[in-house]
Amino acid sequence: MNDLSYKIEAIKKQIFSDLVSRDEDKYGKYIRNLRRLKLLPLFHKGGILLESQYAAMRRIDDIVDGDIEFSSSRKEYVEQRINFVLNPENPKDDADYLMLHCFSLAHKLKLDISEETLDILKSMLFDAKRVDKMIIFPEEELRNHFYLLDIRGTIKGALKVFGENSDKFELLNPLGEASRIFYDLRDFKEDIEHGYINISQEDFSRYGMNLENLSVDSPSVKRWFIDQSERGLSLLEEHRKIMEKNIFKQIGEVLILPEFYVRPAKNYFERILSI
Repeated sequence: MNDLSYKIEAIKKQIFSDLVSRDEDKYGKYIRNLRRLKLLPLFHKGGILLESQYAAMRRIDDIVDGDIEFSSSRKEYVEQRINFVLNPENPKDDADYLMLHCFSLAHKLKLDISEETLDILKSMLFDAKRVDKMIIFPEEELRNHFYLLDIRGTIKGALKVFGENSDKFELLNPLGEASRIFYDLRDFKEDIEHGYINISQEDFSRYGMNLENLSVDSPSVKRWFIDQSERGLSLLEEHRKIMEKNIFKQIGEVLILPEFYVRPAKNYFERILSI
């Protein structure tokens, strides 16, 4: 292992340690699943790439959210990372080194993940521009934002990494939407603290919400949680029917989609509906 490899491993170890220390329930199992993935011969190389990509995106996202102390403009920080992807030379921070490592791993697998990485970063740029502002966006704008992050960025990239036909990524739209609902509900309090509102203008009006009482104890927010959980379960059922057709060769196996996406979302929705 050369000096750069040691540096990459040290960066990942520190990022994962910080995440687990901050919230074991939220990050612990996901990180353990990433590490398990690398141990499976079929997914070893893809697992290393996925782990490194996750570490890079988490580091950038934590700076955007303010979970890591950062004195400069968060918007400019994300723009710098976007420029690095467009011209991946002279890495300046840990995220750059990780992304450079990811591009090298992808090249060895004869893949190009730059487009998907840019999609995720553009979504983070949207967050960097709205952090602390408590802006309520129209449903279409939020959907476009999360489409870049969850579906075209994350899901399409994962299909590439695990040898699937990435042109089929839109078949996983129901899973992507269900996962987004799960993240929005699970992280609701944390997002509000960061000044993000992931509730559309339409839902604000439909449920009679107001900024003065935007908490999980509000009756209008509770109703929204219930309806979103029911919609999430419906989307997961739609996803199940798609997977029954055996469209995907590898990514639908025992570990990847069920463990990383389906089970956590399904368990959360069912818990909300049982309260």
